[in-house]
Amino acid sequence: MKKRLRFVLPLITFVLVLVIVSVFGNDVFADDEGEEVSTFVHVTPDNFEDYFDESGTVKCLDTSEIQFSGEFDSEELGISFITINEPYKITVDEGDKAVFKNIFFIIGSDNVTIDGLDITVTNDVYAIMVYGCNKVTLNNNIISYTSLEGFDSYAIYACDCEDLTISGNDITYVGDLTLECDRKALLVKGTEEEGVTGIKVTGNTFDITIPSVDVDYDFDTWSPITRSVGIEFNNCVDVLFEDNDAKISADEQYTSYGYDSVYGIKYAGAAGADSYFTMNNNTIDVEGINQAYAVSIAYDIVAYEFDVVGTSITNNVIKVDSSYAYGIESSGCIYESTINNNTFNISGESFVYGIYYYQYMGAIEDTVIESNEFNLEAPACIGIEAVVCNSQIIKNTITGTGKCLMGMFLSFRDDGVCSENVIDVVDSYDENFQNPGLSGEIYKYNDTPITYGIYSKGSGDTIISDNVITTSGLGVVTETDNTVTGNTIETSFDYAVDVRKSSSTVTGNYLYAKDYLGDAAVTFTDTSEEDEPAEPVITGNYPIDLTDGGRIELSDTEFDYTGEEICPEVTVYYKDKKLSSSNYNVTYKDNIEVGTATVEVLYADSEVYYGILTKTFEIKEKTVEPTPTPTASVEPTATPAATSSPEATPTPDIKPQVETIKVSVPEGKKLVYNGKEQTGVDAADEYTVTGNTGTDVGTYSAVLTLKDKTLYTWNDGTTEDKTVTWTIEKAANSFKLKTKSYKVTLKNLDKSKKTIKVKKKIKLTNKGEGKYTYKLSSVSKKNYKKYFKINSKNGKITVKKGLPKGKYTVKIKVKAAGDSNHKESSYKKITIKVTVK
Repeated sequence: MKKRLRFVLPLITFVLVLVIVSVFGNDVFADDEGEEVSTFVHVTPDNFEDYFDESGTVKCLDTSEIQFSGEFDSEELGISFITINEPYKITVDEGDKAVFKNIFFIIGSDNVTIDGLDITVTNDVYAIMVYGCNKVTLNNNIISYTSLEGFDSYAIYACDCEDLTISGNDITYVGDLTLECDRKALLVKGTEEEGVTGIKVTGNTFDITIPSVDVDYDFDTWSPITRSVGIEFNNCVDVLFEDNDAKISADEQYTSYGYDSVYGIKYAGAAGADSYFTMNNNTIDVEGINQAYAVSIAYDIVAYEFDVVGTSITNNVIKVDSSYAYGIESSGCIYESTINNNTFNISGESFVYGIYYYQYMGAIEDTVIESNEFNLEAPACIGIEAVVCNSQIIKNTITGTGKCLMGMFLSFRDDGVCSENVIDVVDSYDENFQNPGLSGEIYKYNDTPITYGIYSKGSGDTIISDNVITTSGLGVVTETDNTVTGNTIETSFDYAVDVRKSSSTVTGNYLYAKDYLGDAAVTFTDTSEEDEPAEPVITGNYPIDLTDGGRIELSDTEFDYTGEEICPEVTVYYKDKKLSSSNYNVTYKDNIEVGTATVEVLYADSEVYYGILTKTFEIKEKTVEPTPTPTASVEPTATPAATSSPEATPTPDIKPQVETIKVSVPEGKKLVYNGKEQTGVDAADEYTVTGNTGTDVGTYSAVLTLKDKTLYTWNDGTTEDKTVTWTIEKAANSFKLKTKSYKVTLKNLDKSKKTIKVKKKIKLTNKGEGKYTYKLSSVSKKNYKKYFKINSKNGKITVKKGLPKGKYTVKIKVKAAGDSNHKESSYKKITIKVTVK
């Protein structure tokens, strides 16, 4: 009965809703703010026609709630959809079920709730459609949906709806292989200019099956057109996606050029507003065929104004299995993104990424990737690829299994920090392996593919510090002026660190390579221009080879034979530094009998030093003074005449000979200004020091005077005072902005110019040191940058007369000049959203 209506309606549904909204306006769908009605009606298949007209539209009822019970079948009722155009709460009679077969719901009123229904739709365009209304809630429903061939198909479709809540639902979606048609279980979308706010999707279970199809492109703008997406938020300003369990699987494949893809979650903000995306405590499981993305943060390539601000992806479990698999990816226009405490399990047959952030369609700035766990398994893997600005990658754990691996690929513009990460990438490479990656040359070392812990390039200053890296390849490769310090790198490769065409500083790292340790485990390849050769600083890395600069000093070098072990006191120096005796073991050999004895100092178990030092000393026969022979006594004779007493023989003045002790002259320290008095040369038992303290930045001279010049000499044999130079260098500038962006509105620019007083709007976390310098960085609409001029000293922006009405994103940079004790700061960025009316 009425079968024809059922097949025609999918073609006209969308048009029908548009007509209802446009003809009757908001009054038809508005919430009645009059007297609250607390009654409800009970609807069954038998009395359905009492409450709904023949098209399935609810009649005007004097109630606030409609309770359904029973099985509602499209064929029996002669309808394909139910329209709710008043603010009703749709529920299920307590203790009963309400099952809808091939009947979908159209919601066209504010303040509608659908709670507890069982909706099964096959071969139709929606299960639930919400259009142009606010404060709609979809709770605790069971939705089973199969797409309609030849049409865009969605289980839930919400357009231009604010304050939408989708919670506690169980949604099963099956999409057929139809080219040029959307296959999306959930689509929430707003307008490009304003977007929609207040979107909450929480506590749902999604089981989504969609085909893997090619991503189309608008060849005028290169905007991607993605067809197979599990859950998509498009032009949404404020989204909370929390506590959901989503399984997305690709069952069929169509590709004409090898880029067929499937997406789990996709988010795009609105071009006309700052957008916020929060994704917490979800489980996302994506199985693809060729390319698969668990989470994609999109961009607006047409406007170049799209900002995703405040993105937070926290405490999720993200699993992807596909030939080419991506945990989280974005191509640009993201600011203040945080990715924390997530677990990534990414596997594939070719190439996989944990996080792929590559700003080729717009800037990715101020990103923090912290405390995530990455488990990667594929022939080629990258834990984190970050081509970004001003970002931090800290405290992550990355484990890779495969043929050719990379813990991180970093290309920072401006400043970047990569610190306290644990990276374990030990490959199972074989000569027959062919790297399937798009950036295969990166993996090569002397034309041989290898694995890397961290590969860093780009134009910014990057600090790579305090990471623990275990690898079968190079631990760190730096192609820009980075600081590599405090890292622990163990590798079975020839070297631990490779400095390429850069003036990087590599110091204070524990480096343990196949053939080299410490400084020797750093290789340098200068492929820079001849007129500007790179000058890296490679020093102070350990373990330190004691045989190169270490020495032993003994309390004495000659001893008399005693018949017992002779063990002179041992002091060990590395260059001019006295080493603690707790760090080494001392062994004596041949130290009893007369002859040459040996002292051996062993550092085999030390993390700081290695190698064996030896020094000899002599044991001599003890010299025995001969006993004089006594003379015979003489018999007394007559008393002789008195004679004078013989004069006493004077005792010779013999002073004991004392062997002098040689004293090393210490090196002066290189300190950094901290506002307090500091000591640049330490005193010692053997000498006094003056001029060894200071507070301000500068070069100081300390004077060392031996306490006892008869007992001590300097290493060069002299006893005169020594002068040691030491320094206090400038500290980093503490300048830090709290304000990252704000909005201003300008009027009457057709009549006169206007000014924006940036300085008054800025809030500081720390005001820093020195005068500020302001610089205009960019204007979103390139041809209009000429209308903006900034005063470099006070930050005042002058907006010239004649700037057309519209919205402009103006980015400026500000830095503090520093002072006598502080360096110049790096530029900090501020985004100003300018609306001209």
